[in-house]
Amino acid sequence: MRIAQVMLDTSYGELQRNFLNHCTEFAKCGYPLLAVCRTKSYALSQLISHPSLDIVAIENRLGYFDSAAINQIAKSLNQFAPDIVGTYGSRAVFFCGKIRRKNKWSMFASVSNPVYVEYVKPVDTHSPSSAQMVQISYRKNRRRHRFTEVIPHFSPVEPVPEVTRKQKFRKLFSAGRLVSKNGFDVLLKAVAGLRNNGFDVELQIAGDGPLEAVLRELTGQLGIADVVAFLGRRDDVPSLMGQSDVFVLPSVVEPFGIVLLEAVAKGIPIVATRTTGPLSIFDANSAQLVEINDVESLSDGIANVVRDPATACDRAERALEFYRREYSAEVVVPKILALYERLIETRHG
Repeated sequence: MRIAQVMLDTSYGELQRNFLNHCTEFAKCGYPLLAVCRTKSYALSQLISHPSLDIVAIENRLGYFDSAAINQIAKSLNQFAPDIVGTYGSRAVFFCGKIRRKNKWSMFASVSNPVYVEYVKPVDTHSPSSAQMVQISYRKNRRRHRFTEVIPHFSPVEPVPEVTRKQKFRKLFSAGRLVSKNGFDVLLKAVAGLRNNGFDVELQIAGDGPLEAVLRELTGQLGIADVVAFLGRRDDVPSLMGQSDVFVLPSVVEPFGIVLLEAVAKGIPIVATRTTGPLSIFDANSAQLVEINDVESLSDGIANVVRDPATACDRAERALEFYRREYSAEVVVPKILALYERLIETRHG
């Protein structure tokens, strides 16, 4: 089976991480693989040194109206001659859908965002990442509700053998793009509230984005600049998690959250908002769930974990076991490859 993967987004986030995980894991399995992505993208910087991948970098300066980019992708796909093309993001679907009219390869879309399913008409099928995404997809796109079984995103992070039980929690960690939908302003206010109430906590945030200066200024206004560290974009997020006590996801919108899976794999307790992704992965027995965009709720959730490390570690143990069963690469990747095989057989059968 010859596999091509196409992703034309440049911002670092869930879409690129999912694309990267798929590319690297399929290559590990020994499949001939073509990766198509944008120049100057994080994905390209991570894949460029991979020895077993064919990589094509696309300029795409004119957005959806870039015929030169479409022609370059078409040429690359024709030369590679894939059996199936996996697409990530609406632009990749749009471009490959135009190219596909003259080709016989199968086409699959990995869906992360409910708005995105409006673009899946050219594909053979798409796979929602959670049952919640199925419901949202159906409400938004009843006439084009064509999808296969739910296949979640996965993490390639090797799970720790067991949760390390600590007597005291102090080091909070969070990661993501510094944009409004990720709720870091709420997290900073929650940390300030905890400090004012006598909790000796500190916070590290891995990630960059347009709100970095605003968030740094906010730490000064809240009087917590000395206990909050902005680490910038990091390639060693799982390692940083392993050095922390609690992972906090304060997102206002989070369709899935691969970063949550990484934290679970490292065996650290989770505090997360009740957004789509966390609710599809956790329940009250595996994570501390809090209300969205609510400083008091987030502060209380973190306080509950810090006050009672034993219960928090019990939750982390249950989350870790669920990760091994449902979200590790060794469980999810065979499901994707089996789906690819079925799509190819159906198209050529």
